[in-house]
Amino acid sequence: MYETSIKRSVWDWVFYASLGILTVWLIFKVTGVIQTPLIIEYGIPIASLILILFSFFEKFVEWFTTLSKEVGAVKVDVEHVKGDVGRVKGEVEHMEKRVERVEKDIVAVKADVEKTRVDIGVLKKWLSKS
Repeated sequence: MYETSIKRSVWDWVFYASLGILTVWLIFKVTGVIQTPLIIEYGIPIASLILILFSFFEKFVEWFTTLSKEVGAVKVDVEHVKGDVGRVKGEVEHMEKRVERVEKDIVAVKADVEKTRVDIGVLKKWLSKS
């Protein structure tokens, strides 16, 4: 149902092969199958361990490279966000100025309405006297 496809690199296969060779050598050595000179006896496990270390190092370098690319992408995204924030701040300042103008206009309209009420009151008094 679920498919998992993990891309294996050459270093993954080198690691598994080295680990397998080391395991087989250890089993043969413990069971007494291998009875060879000292240089050959320890040459295979040392070579396997060196290959395992190279594999780990290669995987670490690959991981670090991927990490640095991702950090670079995040840095670029942060720069875009900073630009957007600056643009939004500019728009907010523009809106605040417009709101201030509207508030001043409302105050002026209220004053005009009050003057109109007074004028209507005066006009009513004048009309009632006539």
